[in-house]
Amino acid sequence: MTCRCCMVNIDPFLTSYDPSDLPGGSIDPIGFERGYLYLADKILPGMTNVASQPRYFSILCTGSALAGDLTGCQPREQRLRRQHAILRLERLWALANVFASSDDNSMPTSGIRGISYAQTQAGKIETKGAKHADSQYQLLSRQIQYGAIGMYGAVAGVLRFWDSRTMQLTPDLGDKLGKAFLRETKIPAEIQRAALSDEPVPISMLTEWGNRAHISSDSGDEESDCLNTALHLNPVRSRMARTLFDNPAQDDEPELIRIQRIVKDLTGDAQNADLQEGCTIILCYEKVYRLLLMGFERLLRRCKDEGEVPVAALRGDRVFGRVRHDLPRLVDELLEAIDRVQTAYYRNDHDRLDDVRWFVEAAAQAAPDSDAFVRALIVRHRDVQQGKIDKGRRKLPWIDGSGNSLRLTLTHIGGRRDVVEDPDQIAPHYYRLAATDNLIRASRMS
Repeated sequence: MTCRCCMVNIDPFLTSYDPSDLPGGSIDPIGFERGYLYLADKILPGMTNVASQPRYFSILCTGSALAGDLTGCQPREQRLRRQHAILRLERLWALANVFASSDDNSMPTSGIRGISYAQTQAGKIETKGAKHADSQYQLLSRQIQYGAIGMYGAVAGVLRFWDSRTMQLTPDLGDKLGKAFLRETKIPAEIQRAALSDEPVPISMLTEWGNRAHISSDSGDEESDCLNTALHLNPVRSRMARTLFDNPAQDDEPELIRIQRIVKDLTGDAQNADLQEGCTIILCYEKVYRLLLMGFERLLRRCKDEGEVPVAALRGDRVFGRVRHDLPRLVDELLEAIDRVQTAYYRNDHDRLDDVRWFVEAAAQAAPDSDAFVRALIVRHRDVQQGKIDKGRRKLPWIDGSGNSLRLTLTHIGGRRDVVEDPDQIAPHYYRLAATDNLIRASRMS
């Protein structure tokens, strides 16, 4: 399986956002994440939802470039020096954004990793009446993991800006992007030195640079050219980007509705048959996922409210009954969408959907029998949780269904607080469309 933010191979079912502080935590209690990541990567390979602000790629490349020629250093020293330069530049850039936005309220800072930390630091500087600022403040509790490097580094590797293991820029694209951002935003020499030495920088200088390098400002000509090249390196990603460009998001339009429009637009388009097939499977996949998760949430809700729930008591449950009634039809639609694919692009590696397929087929077969369906959900949840290894421990299930009754376990920390009675209340997976839209805009695709 592939981690959503790190893009590295990891244990089955383990997700990048599973909480690591408690043994039961999970955002994927019934094991749909693996299939989702497969489908998302099929239509937009290399992209992620979290790497949604293209300017971060420029920050990564510029920080690495500022570290200079490290030919005479050992590989570990090279990486550390590049890493430190990136971290300092990121902190300075975040502050510059805050200062620039304070001067111009039309420049929002949404999308900046650790923006609240930068705003707090800017407030402290203002309170002191200081005229200078430096990079020696905390940006995020763990900046490496949750800042530019952790959230954008792997994608930058896929887009061929750098080698994510060494943080060394590619000569034809990453080095070009770093130098372009350096020139086009006119990074002052003082800020360049501060990225290497922690020395203070005049706030007025940070503010001026922040106006030019702001997260919401337009990319420069060379910067956009580099982003455009990276976007279209992969032919599937390139074709999907063109499809998104031709089918822009409408105001407040849910992503799945947009995907529905894309399916209609691509029908009969032989060149993009694989994208049409992928989007069709996604729509069916999300219907099954949301319905089954609603059923699991119903089990949690009954256990929360009643403490102990006899399995037989769920036979007359209205919400649970809807899940059982609708599931066989939706599973049939999903399996039909999977089985009728014609392009080799999907036929060659369909096995990555096998785990989810086996589960939903078994759940659909059990649906007519309420007790059997409850057992199918409970067994699936237990197997998914126990398949996740966190700090050497297997994660534990939230529901104990070992007898004829259900009850919450002591490790239960998941589930919704509200009462879920409709699949539309379940958030779907997000398929990287918004992040790609931002890259399309920054690349000035036309």
